[in-house]
Amino acid sequence: MIRLKYRKDDHTAMQQFRVKKYPGDGALAPLVSAAGGRASVEILKAAILGALASSGDRNVQEILMEYFAAQGGRKPDRVPVEEIESLWYLLNGSVRFPSAPHMQIDSANATRETLLDFVRRQIDAGETFFASVNFGRIQDFFGDEKIAKVYTLFEANLTLLREMHASMASRWDDKDFQDVGSLVERLNRFTQILWDTMISLKESVKAGKFERRKNRSVIRDIENRTGQEVRRNDQCPCGSGKKYKHCCGAH
Repeated sequence: MIRLKYRKDDHTAMQQFRVKKYPGDGALAPLVSAAGGRASVEILKAAILGALASSGDRNVQEILMEYFAAQGGRKPDRVPVEEIESLWYLLNGSVRFPSAPHMQIDSANATRETLLDFVRRQIDAGETFFASVNFGRIQDFFGDEKIAKVYTLFEANLTLLREMHASMASRWDDKDFQDVGSLVERLNRFTQILWDTMISLKESVKAGKFERRKNRSVIRDIENRTGQEVRRNDQCPCGSGKKYKHCCGAH
């Protein structure tokens, strides 16, 4: 949670922001469970990343409503808002997904069942991100070639995971699970890429939002100077060649 404090130092008011430190997955998981969230913390992480990587300025409260509504539709008794806000700010500032237990599987404990469960959990997280980012219309940023390419890569990786899980569940025999060390190494590496791709989309969209806000400020100045409002179907004054509604005027 951000707390805003003011103090006077040599008659100068100073603004200090304090963001509560994320307590970690181990501390958040039981709080989420107690509040009525039956899904895992990684699902919540994926939902937050999807919101951060979307066009609209969605907030923590909206994510919480969507998350807990999906867990049974009942109002939670006590949502750990401060802890989830701290997770939001952690993910918002991350340029690479911070290592977490849900991203790794230990070869010493790997069995057919645990490997299938691990892949299934990564698919669930990917699908949660996919739904969240599309709900927030990441497509508004597809004019940026990098964002469009990374999004396509994420879709391809998610499809590959689904196909891998289906193959592991129905076509692999015991021999395919014998070289567990090599399989675990590949899965862990692939999982890191999956989550880093989510972060990459979030970072690219964040930069796009920042640029858009700067452009909007310039556009407001143009409107004030000319006394004429930029209309939705006008060419965007930023010079992109797009209509305003599809560029700096997109919401």
